[in-house]
Amino acid sequence: MTSGVRNFSKVNGILTVQEVRYFSHRSFDTEPEIAPVDELRNFSISTIKERLRISNMTPRVRLAYTIKDHSRFYDTKKAGISAEELKPVKELFRSDIMAIINTLVPKIIKGQTLGTLLNLGIYGNEISDAGKALSPLYRKSLVAQSTTGDVPKAIFEKTNDAFTTFLNLLENYTFEKALNLELLESEISRKDYLEAA
Repeated sequence: MTSGVRNFSKVNGILTVQEVRYFSHRSFDTEPEIAPVDELRNFSISTIKERLRISNMTPRVRLAYTIKDHSRFYDTKKAGISAEELKPVKELFRSDIMAIINTLVPKIIKGQTLGTLLNLGIYGNEISDAGKALSPLYRKSLVAQSTTGDVPKAIFEKTNDAFTTFLNLLENYTFEKALNLELLESEISRKDYLEAA
């Protein structure tokens, strides 16, 4: 049990002190291990620097990095990671993919496709076809949202289904299939990785 926050209140006109106590499952003679401040600072700085570096790359190179990093993480942990523990990793992966796609919205509205913008062909026909199916639906949704402020239900449902298919295929490619890491490395090492997409 650890002492908590003290609160003051009046009960029948008398000032009283209320102390909230927190109970812990840990034994009383053990303290949690906390990394030294220098280690935390170095981790944070290096993580932020890497994220900033990747954020300056083209969306297709960011996609290749995201797939490669998540795949390598899974390869090193898959023997000891449960499906439940893998869930947040897959959610983070989907969040990263959506962040990449969000940077492409102006180009998608102008009619460009995800296949071209993200070079989906290198990930196989299934993913490429899913990107082709998603692009016009996503464009219709974005245009409807910007002009009328609402997306018709039929378009919304089709777009949602297409997004789900696309993300499921990318997730399967990243976490289940044996990746061609050399292909991803060649995509990442392209000279135009810092150019605007």
